[in-house]
Amino acid sequence: MVKQAVADKVVPELATYGGQLGQISLSKADEDHLKEMAKATRAAA
Repeated sequence: MVKQAVADKVVPELATYGGQLGQISLSKADEDHLKEMAKATRAAA
């Protein structure tokens, strides 16, 4: 996750990993929830 970045620099670097990129705005609570979900997914892998 990136909080602040220049898209022209970040997107080409991330594109090498494939997948899709999206830009969203989340509340602090939703961001924390998303981080916890990602952490749980990595732990299960």
